[in-house]
Amino acid sequence: MNINNKHLCGLLVIASFVTLMTGCESNSSAITSVSSAPISEGTTTSSATVSDAEALVESVNFTVKPVVSYAPGDVFDITGMTVKVNLSNGHSKQYFDSDFSSWTHKDEALTEDVNKITFAIADRVYSYFDLPITVSYADDINAVLIERVKFDQRYYSRSEHPDFRTYEVIDFTYLTVKIQMVGETDYIEVTNWNLFDGETEFTNNQFVWFETAGVHNLVVKYHNKASDVLALTVVENTSR
Repeated sequence: MNINNKHLCGLLVIASFVTLMTGCESNSSAITSVSSAPISEGTTTSSATVSDAEALVESVNFTVKPVVSYAPGDVFDITGMTVKVNLSNGHSKQYFDSDFSSWTHKDEALTEDVNKITFAIADRVYSYFDLPITVSYADDINAVLIERVKFDQRYYSRSEHPDFRTYEVIDFTYLTVKIQMVGETDYIEVTNWNLFDGETEFTNNQFVWFETAGVHNLVVKYHNKASDVLALTVVENTSR
C-alpha cells in the first residue's frame, strides 16, 4: 500500500484478517510503503498516552541501507541495515539487521522481476515495510578470469564389471572466478557464474563427470557478458 501525503492515516479491514494502515509522511530515505495493525482495539493513534507496544507504525526511515543493486542469481544481503520506525504516539524505535528474521525472497536467487524486499517487523503484529531494489545484468563487465588450480587433467575409470563404468566426479566449485569491470584494473571474486561444455550448461557445478576422454574446452560465463575458457583433459584409466 503506497504512502499518500494527501490523505489522513486510515484503517482498512480485509476479510477480518489483517488491518492495514498507510503512513502519512515519506522522504527520499524513507520506505515506499508501510502497513501496520493495532495490538489492541480502541487505540487512538494520535494520542501520546498510547504505549509503544500499542502504537501503530506510521513510517519507516532507513538509517543505513543494505546493498540494493543485485545481478540475477544473487541472494539479498541484509547486512548492515538499520531503520528508524516512527510510531503514532510520537515515539520512534531503532531496528538493526539482527532484529529481522523474515522478509520476502529470503535465501532465494533473485530474478529480474523482483523490485522490492518486504520486511516483517518481528515485535509488531502485521507490520511490514518495503525496500526497493534492482536486479539486472551488469553491462560494464570487461573480463572474466579463472584461477586454474589442479584442474589440468581428469579421467574416467572402468569398474571391475565389463558392462559398467564409474566416473570421477569433479567439484568445480573449488574454482576461483573473478571479473574485471570496465575502466578498472583490479579483479573481484564472484560466485554466481555458469559452467558450460560446448553449448551444454552443467546444472550442478559440484558434481560433474565426463563420459568421453579427450580435451574438453569448458567455458565459464558471468551473466553471459564475458567468459573464460578452461581446457580440461580427460584421460581414460584402463587399469582394472
